[in-house]
Amino acid sequence: MRIPLILSILVATSAERMNVRNLTPEKAGLMHTDAFNQLTEIYRDKQPESELELMMEVSKIMEDYCEIDDAGCKSLAYESTLREFHAGSKGPREITYSESMHGGVKQSLEKMFKTLHDIDVDNLNEIVDTLNEISKDISTHDIADPLSKAVGVATVSLAIESSKLWHTVHIGSEHHPLKNLLPKNRRKLQSIMSDFTNEQLFGPAVVVYNVVLADVTSGLANGSNMMNAAGTTSAEALIAWAPVSVIAVTYFAIPASVNAATRAAANFAGAVISIVTPGAGISIPPKP
Repeated sequence: MRIPLILSILVATSAERMNVRNLTPEKAGLMHTDAFNQLTEIYRDKQPESELELMMEVSKIMEDYCEIDDAGCKSLAYESTLREFHAGSKGPREITYSESMHGGVKQSLEKMFKTLHDIDVDNLNEIVDTLNEISKDISTHDIADPLSKAVGVATVSLAIESSKLWHTVHIGSEHHPLKNLLPKNRRKLQSIMSDFTNEQLFGPAVVVYNVVLADVTSGLANGSNMMNAAGTTSAEALIAWAPVSVIAVTYFAIPASVNAATRAAANFAGAVISIVTPGAGISIPPKP
């Protein structure tokens, strides 16, 4: 990971613009939702021609959250998209935490992952209610440092909005545009491994879980990278780094979610996609 480049980009984005620089941890998921609403409109009546086209559209969406003259912020939009599409091609990302993350926040995030594992066709409201409680527990923790809280709340915010989005796509809507996000050139090359799709074999909740998991693990990993880069326990420094980490969580989660969605879209091309098993650090049984 090119920490120096990302640091220089993020530090340069001072708190001036509402969407990116004034993004609070609680609203990180709302930017995620807004980005996917835009992507839905772009592909409402068509498929992406190629993965490159899809990457460019995602980058442009995130670039639009930057000020016109903010080259650093725009660079981050493209940097994060390239990195996450590349990382997604290697398979599931492991769940990782910063060594400096407060133990109480980590425990809350472990509860978040276990809650996501339970997502099903009929329990979205229950899942969202539990995630909101977890977010409140993190934000009101009386000992955790501000940086741990910021990364934790931003990650849970992503989990909430991502769960609602992909539950709607794969369960609540019969013909949602994001179901068909597989680029045409990948569709042509897709090998047919079975006459049955994962959705037919395991149910649509498995697809929802896999895409949400990719989204949230990416956001947490990059928020944790920023925590590691902060390298100080100074209260002033931790407070200053908090908004930087929220940006990192959001800007890397969005393209990771898009990449996972293209893999999920293989269902509708007639192929079986791999089922994600949560990574190291916590014990969660694989989705059946």
